[in-house]
Amino acid sequence: PGSTANGSGSHILYTDQEIHQVKGAYAKGSFEIENGKPGIWSFDMMGVQNAAPTDDAGGATAKTITYSAVVPFIVAPLVLTVNSVATQVVEKFGFAMNRDLSPRAKGAFGFHPGRRAPTITFTVEKEAKATIDFEALRAAGTAFAVSATFGATQYNRLLWSFPQVKISDIKAAGDGGNTGISIGGYD
Repeated sequence: PGSTANGSGSHILYTDQEIHQVKGAYAKGSFEIENGKPGIWSFDMMGVQNAAPTDDAGGATAKTITYSAVVPFIVAPLVLTVNSVATQVVEKFGFAMNRDLSPRAKGAFGFHPGRRAPTITFTVEKEAKATIDFEALRAAGTAFAVSATFGATQYNRLLWSFPQVKISDIKAAGDGGNTGISIGGYD
């Protein structure tokens, strides 16, 4: 397990043939995945520029980008267990850290990582209410466990567990809500 302490990073970024050095950087991340497709990570990052941008070799040549030959992780199947029900037919799943990042007090250097408000979203086919009743779970404010398993091959799968999810939002999905619902919740 990683540390629970706040940590920041230093980065060297390359844009428009300029090198930017950033220190004291904090990020908030999100992850979104659709069944049968690769997952996409997104990050919003704040940091302090360490020095003035430097021109890379006078801007004469652009950096050569080397792409890895690694095949992206395609999720099939995407298995979601919600409130002990594992029969969900899942279209997509998402997670967002929703971390508050703000500048430190006047005169202080850097950024302050605020509290996190993680949320998950998932879109599934409608089930019979006898199987799982999302509206009743939301109305009662019931906290329940959600686990998401991405992939089925040993050493090439990922399991995320959220032990205390409460539903905050239910929306129609698919063809006007006749076949699917999108659930928003927080852990």
